[in-house]
Amino acid sequence: MNLRDVVKRFGKDVGLNIRAVRAYAHQLFLALSLLRKLNIIHADIKPDNILVSCTTSLRPLSIATLVPVSLTPPS
Repeated sequence: MNLRDVVKRFGKDVGLNIRAVRAYAHQLFLALSLLRKLNIIHADIKPDNILVSCTTSLRPLSIATLVPVSLTPPS
């Protein structure tokens, strides 16, 4: 189940539990921090590309959108 499905299923009309939001945000920011240390950018972060397990842990889905920073055009 992806994050968009979780929000539709469990957060309909009321939103997600704040503890779940904190857990998801913490894991997402940790993953982004680790990617930054490896000089990798995820070019397509969206709820559809984040898998959620039944233990409220996140898993990245679209590995094809990971781009080494050295290949990105200069800004």
